[in-house]
Parts: sequence; C-alpha cells; structure tokens
Amino acid sequence: MPGHVNEDRAPGGIESRGELPAKRYRPAVDSFITALFHPGRTARRACDVRLATAFLIHVSSAVLTFFAVLVLIAWEEQSSYSLPAAILIQAIEFFDEIAREFMRYPLITSLATLGIIALVEVSFALLAILVAAWGAHDEKLRSSFYHSLKLTWLHSARAPIIVLCCGVILLNFFRIDAQKRQGYYPSWPISPTAPTGNDPKAMKDYKDAMALYQKEFAEAVEQQQMSWDNYRRSLPWYVRHSETIAFLFVWAFVVWVFWSLLRMVGARPPPMPVARPPTCEWCGYDLTGTANDGRCPECGRAVRDSLGVHVRAGAPWQCRNKSGLIVSWIACAWQGFNRPSTIGRNLRTRRSTRDHRRFLLGFVPIMATVCFAGVIACSLADNSFAFNQAYDDVVFWGVGPVSAGIGCSFVFLLPLGTAVVAAVWLRIRTGRNLLSASIQVAAYAAGYVVLIALVLFSCLCVVITLEGAFREWGRVFRIDDDILVFGALATPVAMCLFLYLVQVVRGSAAARYANR
Repeated sequence: MPGHVNEDRAPGGIESRGELPAKRYRPAVDSFITALFHPGRTARRACDVRLATAFLIHVSSAVLTFFAVLVLIAWEEQSSYSLPAAILIQAIEFFDEIAREFMRYPLITSLATLGIIALVEVSFALLAILVAAWGAHDEKLRSSFYHSLKLTWLHSARAPIIVLCCGVILLNFFRIDAQKRQGYYPSWPISPTAPTGNDPKAMKDYKDAMALYQKEFAEAVEQQQMSWDNYRRSLPWYVRHSETIAFLFVWAFVVWVFWSLLRMVGARPPPMPVARPPTCEWCGYDLTGTANDGRCPECGRAVRDSLGVHVRAGAPWQCRNKSGLIVSWIACAWQGFNRPSTIGRNLRTRRSTRDHRRFLLGFVPIMATVCFAGVIACSLADNSFAFNQAYDDVVFWGVGPVSAGIGCSFVFLLPLGTAVVAAVWLRIRTGRNLLSASIQVAAYAAGYVVLIALVLFSCLCVVITLEGAFREWGRVFRIDDDILVFGALATPVAMCLFLYLVQVVRGSAAARYANR
C-alpha cells in the first residue's frame, strides 16, 4: 500500500553487526576453555566465527564426549581404586567392541549411528531456536536464529567436561548407595517344599505350611520395613539422601550449562540498527515529511502520539528508579498478566535491553515456593490430609527440592518457547521480526507460568483425592481411568498455556510499529 513501510528490509542481513574489537582472537578454539568460565566473553569474541567453523567445534566436542562416556563406562566396570591405565585399557576394549559391531553388522550399526546423530543435531537445533529470543535484537528473524545456532554449537565445547563431572558424581553416589545396601541383610522365612506324590495327608500338611508361610512372610515384610527404616536413619545424612544429592548436583550442572548458554546468546553485541522511516504507531503509515503537529494521513492520529518524546516510555519495571523496586515489579507483573497490550505499547524494541531478564528473576523464588508447597499438598492428599512420618524424607528432602528446581527452570523455558512461537506467528502475519518484543512481553507476563503451576498442582490434589471416583467413571463410560486422569490434568494446563500464548501475541503485536 502506498505510504506504508516495508518492515523487513534490513541492510546487511545475517552479516550485519556492531563494531568488533581491533584485536583478533581465535574464539573457535578458545571456546573449549572460555565457554566454560567466560560465556559472555566467548560470545563477544565469536562475531567473526563462521557457522561452518562453529560446527567443526561442535563435531570435535561430540567426539571428545563420546570418548568421555567410554572412559566413564570403563571406570564403572573397574573398581573405584583402579589405576588410570587400567581404565584407559578397558575403554579401548569397549571401542574395539564397537568397531567389531560395525564390521559385523555394517548396515544396522550405520543406520543406528546416523539416527542417534540426527537426533542429537535436531535437539541442538531446537535448543538454538528456543534460546534465540534471549539475545534477539532489531534484525531479521533468520539473523537471530543464525547467531543463536552458532553460539549453541560453540557452547557445546564444554560437553566433555560436563559429562565427566556429572558421570564421576553419579558413579560415586551409586557406589555409596550400593555399599549402603550391602550393610543390611534381611532374613526371610523359608518356603515349604511341595509334595511329590498324591498323599492327601502330605498335601494337607503342605497347605497348612503354605498358609503359615504366607502369614510369616507378611509379618516379615512389615518387620523388615520397620528395621530398614531404623537402619537407614542410623546412616549419615549424605548416605541417606544420596539419590537426592546426586540429582541436585546434576541439576546444578544442567542449570549452569543452560545459564551459560543464555549468557552467551544474551551477550552478543547488538547489530547495526535497521534503517526505518518514522511510522504511525497505530497504522504503520510512513510519516516522513509530516509535520510534528500534524496528523497521520491514513488514521488521523496525532503525529506527536507516534513521534513525541513521551511515546514508548517503557514498562513499569523500566521506570523503577521513580516508583521503587518492589512497587514497580508488582505493577509490571499485574500489567503483564492483565493488560499485555499496554506493555506492548510502551516497549522500546529498537535498542537492546536487559531489564526483562532481571524482572524474570523475581518469579524464581515464587515458583520454587509454589512447587514445593504443591508437592506437600499432593502428599497430604495421598495420605488423607494427615501427616505421616514416612513422608518426611521423601517430600522435604527428595521430591520437594526436585520439584522446586524443575519449576524454577520452567520460569525461563516457558517464556522463551512462547516468545519464539509468538514471533514466528507474527512474522508470518505482519512480515516483521518482533522476537525482541515477544521475549519482553513473555517475561513481563510470566505470572501465567506461576498460574500454570498452581493449576497443575490443584488438579493433582483433586485427582489424588478422587482416585476412586475416577475408577468408577472409567467403568461407567468404558474409558481407561488413566485417560480420564490425563485429560483432567492436561486440559486446564493446556488452556492456561494457550491463554499465555494469546496474551504474548497481543502484547507483541502492539509493538509492531515501534519507532524506538
């Protein structure tokens, strides 16, 4: 339409970027070390790295990771006090076995290997798409995905070290758990031997002995459970909770890896700003040459409402210096939950910002509390809303912290995924990359993530309480009760997810014609 702006023209395309440091680095090779401790520095140095070079680093790290797995398997087969030479010899023997399998069944092993490689590469591509929103700028959408994929491949250089660390921790905890169980030898009643002949008296004696055995076995099971609980309480705390500690260590490594990836993607230097003429904030009409005190020739809105200094003042969180930290956070969270379009009208998308990332951190303790309390509520519902001593270790030291950790991860994963889906949808509908606006709106509207957790745990409590009713409904409607339970859990959660996506799309669409 005459007068409207071609919103996707961007000089330079994928290769457009900001100023690069004068000194040349070798970030492709240095990423094996710097990506582990300095992800932001690696990202800033990786501006000149080509995608093919990053893929070569990715392949090299995959080969090293494969050998690291072989070493861990060999160490698991050996004793904990084996010499490194013996472990390496065992790893070489495993490699020889794999080579012999390739020689014996070349077609099957090659197809299986290609399938595993394809699955790994698709996973890395999906991960790159997911984190692309974290470092999105005012650029073409393919440029955001290009840089995200390049940094994700460079980030994989730390995979061998991560695999070795996690493997050593898990193997040690597994050995501790095995030693813990070896210290306890339960005794069980001996089962009677069935008679070989057809003597009625022998058969009657066998039935009486079997009945006595079943009674003694039931009593032994109860006694052994009590004695096992007492024995377990006598062990050191790090032995009692070895499984939970192992999971928390691995989860901490996963969080560290994911955080460093986000740090790399988010620390990328901003590209050269896209040259766009001034447009009307309401209809997108090109206002070049229009007087500041005039009106848009198409929609009639005042030009100062699109180009005035008061336009795009930012979200309430971005004005926290005036109203205070807590008040601004609460106001922004409520506005993002209730009126995302208002936030979209005030966002500045033409320049890079990190305010939404800091805002998102505020939901982490809230989500952890909701998930931990939800696990306690579900355990009480499963125990007829009465405290049980048996739940102490499982809930407070096991399932509770695990659930809280997973919930904190979803505080970042759901906004990232929702922002990408919303940006792709708006790119198809409007022709402009609004990924930088989508991630801001998704972060400010992250109250829906907490709502999803509340709905999920509430439904779980209802399902646990009405477990017998679900079985009866399954018999009445001739439907498997597991399907009914899945529908009762998935339907409200899917509705909340769809509502969250709609709100993010609405807020991002309001930033389509941003001039700042």
